[in-house]
Amino acid sequence: MGERQTLVLDTGPLSAFAQAGWLGALRGMAERVPYRLEVTAQVRAELRAGLPGHPANQLVLKADWIVVVDEERECERRLFEKYAALLVSGRRNVGECSVLARAKACGSIAVVDDTVARRLAETEGISYRGTLALLVETIRAGYLTLEAASDVADHLIAVKYRLPFPPGGFAVWARQNLGLE
Repeated sequence: MGERQTLVLDTGPLSAFAQAGWLGALRGMAERVPYRLEVTAQVRAELRAGLPGHPANQLVLKADWIVVVDEERECERRLFEKYAALLVSGRRNVGECSVLARAKACGSIAVVDDTVARRLAETEGISYRGTLALLVETIRAGYLTLEAASDVADHLIAVKYRLPFPPGGFAVWARQNLGLE
């Protein structure tokens, strides 16, 4: 097993995995690859705020295998303020900003799917992955088969998580975009 890297997860992917009933696949991938999974206090707050419409968020909030990072470093606060000035609109994108700030400050990998957040990650030199890249990683790590990962993607679509293909389209997309053989 290699050295454990840290993934800092955004609200959207976590909530979608929980709503779709596939939080266990995320845990298995983290154990197999291996990754340490973190969420920021802001992401935890967004998950709590989403409970009325997404009760499965409670599963994320209770998951003892996801580390909640309450303490921010000074450089993290400055980065958050910088990113918030660029991305936050009302209450939108607060979680993404905290994820990007944490990943930048700690040399971690941000897990974000929002296009604007991904562009900022690229501009800032922040390592990031999207949900679909994580699914491909689970296949490469031998934790999920292509068929199982396709089921996960289809379930994410079923709970209204936006993916760049229709149900049944994960395998073709992964081969074309992420080099899955």
